[in-house]
Amino acid sequence: MVVKVNNDIVEVLGPSGQQSGFDPGPFLEWLDRLTGAVKEMTRQMRWVADATCSVARGNEQLTASLEIFLKECHFFMAPWDEDEGVGGQ
Repeated sequence: MVVKVNNDIVEVLGPSGQQSGFDPGPFLEWLDRLTGAVKEMTRQMRWVADATCSVARGNEQLTASLEIFLKECHFFMAPWDEDEGVGGQ
């Protein structure tokens, strides 16, 4: 039987008094690879979160610039008279 003692996996005698013959080596190697993959995914997700925040900040700046542009360019907000055309022509 295999048990965990103080963060170590150890084999102890089972009820029959015999060892199980289980070798934890391959399992621990697989667990190390899995842990490494999770760490890499976490690093990449941090990068995605940072990129998303940058895009959001860029959108906020673009919106603010567009609002200023529309306030400064009154001709965009002038009433439109279809009979006179653009600018009263």
